[in-house]
Amino acid sequence: MAMVRILSAGAAQAVVEQIAAGFERETGTEVRGDFSAVGAMKARVIAGEAVDVVILTAALIDELIALGHIVPGSRADLGRVGTGVAVRAGTPLPAGRGRGIAICENHGSVVGHVAEVTVDAAGRVRVDRVVAAVDCYHVVNPKIVEAQMEGGIIFGLTAALFGEITIRDGAVVEGNFDSYPMVRLSEAPQIEVYLSLTGGPRWGGIGECSTAPIAPAVTNAIFAATRKRVRELPLKNVRISELAQL
Repeated sequence: MAMVRILSAGAAQAVVEQIAAGFERETGTEVRGDFSAVGAMKARVIAGEAVDVVILTAALIDELIALGHIVPGSRADLGRVGTGVAVRAGTPLPAGRGRGIAICENHGSVVGHVAEVTVDAAGRVRVDRVVAAVDCYHVVNPKIVEAQMEGGIIFGLTAALFGEITIRDGAVVEGNFDSYPMVRLSEAPQIEVYLSLTGGPRWGGIGECSTAPIAPAVTNAIFAATRKRVRELPLKNVRISELAQL
């Protein structure tokens, strides 16, 4: 059985800060500013892709455990959410399709997404399916939680695929949904939401917590399908067919 290994809080913060600094040096893009979901989405894109890379070098995990920077099984909520999305993700996908995972703690809850994408020969991306698990510790109305999770996923997916505001001559160019598109019904993925509750004294929020992990889940899925890393958003501006394979 796979073990979910979680960074201690101090080590995780240090890792994210190092990743963000490296990203800024490499791309010349500052990781700053706010976004609905309280800025969590941008940080999760960088950290989520980095975790996906670290998972590929499992020997490093054992070394960090020996140094005390990683505590195996230290967070039941993160472990349960990770297991919840992983066991429901399904069987291996054919060529041209990929599956990516992202998990984060956000708004007092833990949320994990597995995204399945198809990337065609021209580099066009379609998000086919999202499996989501959430531990908000307690639930009064499961249907409200499900609806909030679905809405947050669509909102975050819209930002990841299309979200861009440009300024020309001191004015915003995008004036309506013809120039600022959103994910439509024909583009929306199949979404499955699962509750992975651990209980206890905490009550987590559910308002926007599913927004943050969807972009890194999608970019990790693109990497799984193409072996190409996406380093900028929105995806509408990325020519995946021109990116180098890793």
